[in-house]
Amino acid sequence: MVFMISSTVSKVILRIFKVYCDNSLGTYNRMTSLIFSLLAVIAVSHTAHAQLSKGVDSLKLVLSESQNDSLRISALIELSNYFKERQIDTSEYYLLEASRLIDTTLISEQVAQYYYTRSKLDFKKSLGDKAILNGLKALNLLEDSENQSLVGDVNIAISKAYFIKRDYDEAHKYGLIAQNIGIEIKDSFLLTGSLDIRANIMRMLKSWDESIDLFNQAAEINKAMGREGSAARNLANIATVYSITKKYEKSKPYFKEVIDIAERIDDPFLEAFSLGNLGMNYVELNQVDSAEMFLQRALEKYAKMNNQYRVLRTTSQLSRLYMGQNEFNRAIDVLEPAYQSAQGVTDLKLIDDLAFNLGDSYEGIRDYKNALKYHRIHMELQDSMLNNQVTQAVSEAEAKYETEKKEAEIERLNLEDDLNQVRLSRQRLALGGTTVGLGLLSFLLYRLFGQKRQIESQNEVISTALTEKETLLKEIHHRVKNNMQVISSLLRIQSNQTQDAGALEALKEGQSRVQSMSLIHQDLYQHDNLTGIYMPDYIEKLGQSLLQTYQLSPDQVHISTDIDELTLDVDTVVPLGLIINELVTNSLKYAFPDGRSGDIRVTLAEAADHLQLVVSDDGVGMSTEEISEGYGSGLIRAFAQKLDADIEIESIDGTTVSLSIRDYHQA
Repeated sequence: MVFMISSTVSKVILRIFKVYCDNSLGTYNRMTSLIFSLLAVIAVSHTAHAQLSKGVDSLKLVLSESQNDSLRISALIELSNYFKERQIDTSEYYLLEASRLIDTTLISEQVAQYYYTRSKLDFKKSLGDKAILNGLKALNLLEDSENQSLVGDVNIAISKAYFIKRDYDEAHKYGLIAQNIGIEIKDSFLLTGSLDIRANIMRMLKSWDESIDLFNQAAEINKAMGREGSAARNLANIATVYSITKKYEKSKPYFKEVIDIAERIDDPFLEAFSLGNLGMNYVELNQVDSAEMFLQRALEKYAKMNNQYRVLRTTSQLSRLYMGQNEFNRAIDVLEPAYQSAQGVTDLKLIDDLAFNLGDSYEGIRDYKNALKYHRIHMELQDSMLNNQVTQAVSEAEAKYETEKKEAEIERLNLEDDLNQVRLSRQRLALGGTTVGLGLLSFLLYRLFGQKRQIESQNEVISTALTEKETLLKEIHHRVKNNMQVISSLLRIQSNQTQDAGALEALKEGQSRVQSMSLIHQDLYQHDNLTGIYMPDYIEKLGQSLLQTYQLSPDQVHISTDIDELTLDVDTVVPLGLIINELVTNSLKYAFPDGRSGDIRVTLAEAADHLQLVVSDDGVGMSTEEISEGYGSGLIRAFAQKLDADIEIESIDGTTVSLSIRDYHQA
């Protein structure tokens, strides 16, 4: 059924409203609720654009003709709801106008509607704390309300607000309350909305089976009620969960069903979204022709919608498909125009992906000049993104510090006041005021108990902040590792263009040194210990990396390790790793000339007061003078001094270099 309201109907409604409002508060409340419901139908009914515009015009007519504040508030709230998904500034304007009248209404449900709308708008603007606060205000006003549908909607709004704050326990609590209300009053919209938010919470908690089950329940209800669009979104979420968990064969039929529904109901974005994701499933299944077909179809759909971000993102995915097939020229053909059009986009991550893919593609066709150009751009973008994250983290930390400092000052003043109360109570007890003193003592105990709860709450906030900082620190190590890998790639590209043997050797040495530090940051972001490196794994990976750099197989030169179970801090591992890198590099370069095979052994053990590092080989041997020459040996001496280490060199049946390290720290 299509609901419309004309200018004449608006006037009639206003006249009836005025007559009823003259009678009693009860009829006033009922009529306001009636008008509010009618206006809500106008604002949210699924009509064509022109019909919606007529509804908006009717709401505006109410504002211009009505002198009743309650009716004007209702119209303002519904106009804010209408524009929330279209023009957020206009939505904010109407809600601000409603706030100026809200104190004049006698209807608690109407005030609750205002705070509920405020909560939804805060959520839209990603203001989680404000959304929660306004949602709770609405819920408090609806405590005795018979409008359980509205109570359920508010619970969903609060659940969503907690969701964006990643407080999944609270989000799930309010989502479950909404679901129970939906079941009790048989409200299918409320039920599917609550199932959907709970399913998303389970997805974030990686409870994959439960998430799929909840999405399925929502989809079945939406199908039964004829809401194909909503059902399709539930199915798309199921497909996405299967994709995340790498169950691509299970994901495919769901995406195909969504595509069919989206075509039928004419939802081009949902269709393009599903086409692109289905294409990526085929990429993972190595079904290249199907992958290309679906990605191209998604690209065409996004282009028709003028959705530049999605066009660029899908182009990046398509280029990776071509690169995986060594079709680098095809990748460049789609990437170059995409990169140029991306310059007006604010998403640095997207531009970075395009630049990185271009760098790798040009390297694939041995166009090292352009490869170098785009890898440098990639490095600059990585630095920019890291700087933005660090700046934001510092600002947030400073804001939290200032807030906690103010709270601590307030707490100190409160404690001083409590002490004064204790002194006063003692004086009164001394004067015989025992009853008053006991009362004050009880009050003090109550305050102390409240402070204990506040401290526990603050500890929880601090714990959350520490978790966030650990996540940021991991991301920083990840970015540093990525930057070092890019530097290593640049050195490799440069070495491919270099004919001079001496320069080529210097570039290889530089590449190995960068890689030794890159492995440190890789270990830091991949493990829970953000300040320490587990040495057995690190040295093993460092040895394998050096073999790859010098293009030697384990059959030709074998690197064995015997490393104590040590976890050392970063300040120790950086110089230690570079020393090991130089010593093993020397063995690889000089110990086995003319293609002869051999063994290199690295041992690291903790003695009573020092670390003992030994790097030995069974090669041709080197004199002390030969080892002392060159930049690498200078690095070894410099870092040995930093670690307060003594060096001993032997050249019997190969070369053995031992370091006794006194200045080291375990993590």
